Amino acid sequence: MQFTHLVLATHKLRELRSFYIDTFRLPVVEEDEESFTFDAGATRVTFRATEQVDSVYHFAFTIPRNKFEAAYAWISALTEPLMQNGQDRFLFGSWNNSSVYFYDPAGNNVEFIALHDLENDAPGAFEPARDLLRVSEIGLPVHSVPAEVEVLKRDFAQLAFRESEGPQFAAVGDLDGRLIVVEIGRAWYPTEVGAVVAPVTVRMRGPRQAQQQIEGLPYMLEQVSE
Repeated sequence: MQFTHLVLATHKLRELRSFYIDTFRLPVVEEDEESFTFDAGATRVTFRATEQVDSVYHFAFTIPRNKFEAAYAWISALTEPLMQNGQDRFLFGSWNNSSVYFYDPAGNNVEFIALHDLENDAPGAFEPARDLLRVSEIGLPVHSVPAEVEVLKRDFAQLAFRESEGPQFAAVGDLDGRLIVVEIGRAWYPTEVGAVVAPVTVRMRGPRQAQQQIEGLPYMLEQVSE
């Protein structure tokens, strides 16, 4: 699964533009008074203005697997990483990854993730404009995780990723990209902040062409065949 374009909403458009464009130095694709769009490696991201104050998300950027410590140092100099039990670096054995989490100015739960099974080593110092390779996770809070996972398996030909399927949480996809399907209100790791419903459009490449407007929720999933 490869995410090609995410469309998200924010009540802090100006602050996010400064964060991702001025500080991260990600390239602007287009912008106006109500939105801006940038490229994070292979994924295009659009933020659109909303009055929904709690319009926040979890998403992750894949970084080169040999640059985790450099990325950790870079983000730590900018903002305080999120912690749990005194730790702010996280390893998940079955996923074979290293992760650091932080909040952006809108309160989005953002992750830098190095997946050690991907052969994506890169030279030089960590630079977001070069080393954010793609968005590889986007959270989808839903009423029923098992029901949504069944749709993704049946219609999108996607599978749960590495022992992650449960009644309140499932990561659906592969090393390149994962839909993080969670029960509404479940805390986003590594915090105690519950997942909320906010509009999102996800365009992606996958095994077959499919489209879903999740019933009762402002989510649109569009998949084109690889």
